[in-house]
Amino acid sequence: MLRKGEEAVIITSIVKENEKIFERLIPEHLICDIDQEHRFALGAIGGEQPDCYSAGVLIFDIVSGSNGEEDIIVAELKWLYVAEKHRREGVADVLMNEFFSVVLQTGTEHFMCDLPFSDEYDLLCAYLEAWGFKFNMQNLFELSVTVEELANNPMFKQAPNSKVIPLCEVSGIAFRQFLKEASVLPNVLTELSANKASYDCETSCCYIENGKALGGLLVTQGKAGELELVLMRTLKQQPSIMSNMLLYGVKTAKKKYSPETLVNVSCRAEFSGDVIERLFPDKQPPIIRRGYFRAYSNMVS
Repeated sequence: MLRKGEEAVIITSIVKENEKIFERLIPEHLICDIDQEHRFALGAIGGEQPDCYSAGVLIFDIVSGSNGEEDIIVAELKWLYVAEKHRREGVADVLMNEFFSVVLQTGTEHFMCDLPFSDEYDLLCAYLEAWGFKFNMQNLFELSVTVEELANNPMFKQAPNSKVIPLCEVSGIAFRQFLKEASVLPNVLTELSANKASYDCETSCCYIENGKALGGLLVTQGKAGELELVLMRTLKQQPSIMSNMLLYGVKTAKKKYSPETLVNVSCRAEFSGDVIERLFPDKQPPIIRRGYFRAYSNMVS
C-alpha cells in the first residue's frame, strides 16, 4: 500500500528492455510502437526489490503540425492508466507531474488528448480537466477494413487519373514541398518523415500537376503486416484528387497484398472524413472528446 506523504513510486522510461514489467497495463497497439522516435512512455514502479511492481503508465507522442495560425509542436497524451489496486494513491499525479516536466523541458507548451465519448472515460476526462485540459466533442473518422473490402467497393472500379503517380517516382523536392505545405493545414498533427523510404513507396502516391504535388496518400506497413494510412490530404479541398489517389492506392494494394490484409484509416480532418463516409455510409464515425491545453515553462518546478 502506498502511503500519503511518502515517495510513493519511482518513475522510469519504458523501453524495450523493461516493457515486460508494464505490458499488462498497456494496450497491445501501443506496446508494438513503444520504440518509435516520436513516442515516449513513463512507468511508475512501487515497492522494493525483489517485490517491486508496476503501478501505472503514461504514454505520449511528440508531433508537429499547425493550429491553423502557426506551426506548433504538440505533446499528445495517448494513454494514462493506474493499476486498479493502486488508484487514489497519487500515482496518476506523479505521472502527470513527470509528463509535464519532461515535455516543458523541451520547450513544448501545447498538449492534446482524445478520449472516447463513453461513461468509462468520464472520470479520466474530469481528471484531465482538473489539470487544465478543455474538451470539446467532434467526430473522429476511424476505420479498419480489409484490402478485399476496399477492392470490392463500387467506387474503386474505374482507373485512376494518370496524374497520380507512385511515391517512388515523385521527386524528392516535390515530396518535401508537399509535406511542408500539408503540415500547416488544420488537424495535421502527425510527425511525417520526408524520407520516402519510410513509406510503402508503391502503394503511396501523389497527385502531380505541372511538377507540383497537390495531394498525397501515404501508407506504411506495421509489424503485423497491417497497412496504416498515415496521411490522406490535398492542399485544397479537391474531392476529385482525393478520389483518384484512393483509386490508385486500393488498386495497388490489391495487387501487392493478400485480400485479408487489414487497412487502418484514421482521419482528423473533416474533409477526409467526408470521403470515408461516402465510401462506407454504413460505418458511422465515433464521437470523441478532444482536449487541448497550453502550459507554460514555469508551470512545473
